[in-house]
Amino acid sequence: MIELFGLGHAPTYEIDEFTKEHPKIKEAITLLCKKMPVIGAPQTIYGRIQMNVYSPGRELIEIGVLGNNADMTPETAFIKLAWLLSNFKKEEIKELIAKNFRGEISERTEPEEIFLI
Repeated sequence: MIELFGLGHAPTYEIDEFTKEHPKIKEAITLLCKKMPVIGAPQTIYGRIQMNVYSPGRELIEIGVLGNNADMTPETAFIKLAWLLSNFKKEEIKELIAKNFRGEISERTEPEEIFLI
């Protein structure tokens, strides 16, 4: 389980001298996705990750990070992944991680949930 920021991004691009290590992060995530299911969860309290909006998120989907369009907290995503790993085959987890079992994923995000009106 990894915590993503923004719309579901991780630091994976080198853009200056301070980000030289970022491609190594992407490489490590890629290797991990080949070994086991990896789910991304938002760092924010409210809102869902939309990994299809920009290239960094789409690349995470391509390398195998699960969790797009989910609004599970990192703690919930961690427990759900642990439960799925102990009860299902790895092949089934990709589909089941997006399934709402006990209200851990909202069907819809209402404006008052985001803006705390």
